[in-house]
Amino acid sequence: MAVNSSDIFTAILYSNGPSFTIITSKNAKQAPTSQSQSHTLDKSEKIVEIQHHPHISNILLIMLKGKILTFNIATKSGRNLVIDESSQSSFHKLLPSLTNDNEITVYGQDSSLSIYICNEDYIFTKSGTIKLKRELFDLKSKYLPLSAACNRALPERYIAFSPSNGLVMFAIKDDIPYVIAQSQIIPQIPTCYDFYDGILAFGTPTGKIIFADVSEGKYTQNYLASSTSIEKIKFLTKDVLLWYSKTECGSINLPKRQVIPIHTRLGPATDLICSEELGVFVHGKYDLGIFYDVKQKPMTLQTSITAVAVQVSRIPATCFQGDTPNSPYYYLPE
Repeated sequence: MAVNSSDIFTAILYSNGPSFTIITSKNAKQAPTSQSQSHTLDKSEKIVEIQHHPHISNILLIMLKGKILTFNIATKSGRNLVIDESSQSSFHKLLPSLTNDNEITVYGQDSSLSIYICNEDYIFTKSGTIKLKRELFDLKSKYLPLSAACNRALPERYIAFSPSNGLVMFAIKDDIPYVIAQSQIIPQIPTCYDFYDGILAFGTPTGKIIFADVSEGKYTQNYLASSTSIEKIKFLTKDVLLWYSKTECGSINLPKRQVIPIHTRLGPATDLICSEELGVFVHGKYDLGIFYDVKQKPMTLQTSITAVAVQVSRIPATCFQGDTPNSPYYYLPE
């Protein structure tokens, strides 16, 4: 599911098939009153990811295995944006630049990061590729293969982090990507990641959460948050990180260097979504824990939860798997 960051609430529901559904409301605080719109691409196509365009309202970026389309919500029309027949790998994740609307980065299944630059006809062509150490895409594994982000605090910089490559920063000069910093030492195997501007955080199987300064490539703090593996972490703000493990959930106050457990009767958390103002813990099929102002308020729904997304008030960083402060999308698998 993808939600936008404008005044008009728009949610996009999609899976691994060729179809997607658009739900809109004039007020994000009210349930949609208009009928949802369903659209189907060529039946042979499979949607990998959908994002709202970071610079143009009412435009969706739809990534398929070997190409990227734009879709105008108002006119219900689409056009090809990127077609790369020379690529030896399927597209895996989409990273549109937050500072340059003529630049798109795509992460491939072969752990390559390819840069596509726009020409005068607004068609994107490949200008360069960085080959990283190949990560294994094991769908049964709980470890994420790689996380990457465009970053507000470090404009015109991209960040990648993975077990095989460590922490990598690269930039683009004359339309060609190049690595400017890399730290291959990782204290422990990561289980989950999140970025906030120049800060990287990741959880470990031993219950630790480790922080790093991206610009310096140094690990700065680590906390023993739980006695079991950390399943997911999300930055609420640059000072507060939310987390949950197999058995418990809580927050970390970075300025005070405090791990604060959240006591709840809802049982173990199964997912976590954040905006700048609140965090939402998913507990099983029917229960939510709304985290606001250091407290969690329980909410029980009458129907089972399929996906959760939180609308945000500003354009966020764009990260893999939705692992980003204030991500505008949450992937709903088929």
